[in-house]
Amino acid sequence: MKLAEVQFKLSEVIDAIEGASETVQWFANTETGQVDCYADPDYYGEEYEEDAFEGPEWLSMPDSRDRDDWGGMQDFAYALGGDEGEELLDAIHGRGAFRAFRRAVEEMGALESWYAYKDERLCGIAVEWLESHGLSWIDDRHENRKRDWRALLPAVLRMRIELDVLDVRLSVCKFDALPSGLPDKGFYSIARTDDEISVVCETGASCDGASAREDGWRAFKVRGPLDFGLVGILAKISSALADADVPLFALSTFDTDYILVKEENLEAAIAALRSSGCSVAD
Repeated sequence: MKLAEVQFKLSEVIDAIEGASETVQWFANTETGQVDCYADPDYYGEEYEEDAFEGPEWLSMPDSRDRDDWGGMQDFAYALGGDEGEELLDAIHGRGAFRAFRRAVEEMGALESWYAYKDERLCGIAVEWLESHGLSWIDDRHENRKRDWRALLPAVLRMRIELDVLDVRLSVCKFDALPSGLPDKGFYSIARTDDEISVVCETGASCDGASAREDGWRAFKVRGPLDFGLVGILAKISSALADADVPLFALSTFDTDYILVKEENLEAAIAALRSSGCSVAD
């Protein structure tokens, strides 16, 4: 049963929880729907009646400990996942955790997403508190405080990178002139510059006549097509492989990207990519 017929404004409850601190405590009046605060007079220099919020109609609202700002940063890092989530978890351990976290979030272009996540989390705390006391409320939040935090992430963080391992063995070959007799099917790629001609092809296919060649490559294909406006796809992949000490050779086509690694490094590469948050098909 409701303690009162009044309806609290959800925005005011959220603002009160957000504004709580070690020196400011907020209270809610179950008879009027009013929210008000008590500020430590020793800190703020203002006088308050000591018994102003002692009546049965006043409820103590969640304080800064209930809000748990550090826990909010940790939750955001876990929700983000991948290398970026690990970076944020590292940032909040040690001195200057809040500054380090904000700096890291800002550098990855996710500051607006973090603000939206905070709003969503504060709303959850507010609703849980209201419901625990049987109180009614109206959702009067501004649309700006209802944003989907995941939709505000940069594209490279919002998109889960999916890769397939191609079931072919590849060679990287160098030619002095364009080779003839290239196959009309299968995997091959040609790069010609003023300095050289390189061909990546299935091992044994049109490698004759190469002035140099290196065998034993396997390929990951990024599932596409990828929009040309996307940034950071190769950076995320190459960073994960670099952390695992796996060298790579990258190719790009109109639709997608291919990442080549040596056969002996394939399993380590798969593990590193999955650990970074990428999806690699078995």
